[in-house]
Amino acid sequence: MIKRNKANTGLFFCIGAAIGFSIFIAYQQLIIGLLFAVISVSVAILIVSNKWLN
Repeated sequence: MIKRNKANTGLFFCIGAAIGFSIFIAYQQLIIGLLFAVISVSVAILIVSNKWLN
């Protein structure tokens, strides 16, 4: 009984850690994507403003 409960808690811990890690990776990629989008948009605005000025 005690052994099985220990195994179950270990299994749940492993599943929880895996889910947390995958969510962390997804959020990291999302943040990187947002940063890339912001940088590209700002660069495009700079290019457009330069063309407008020139």
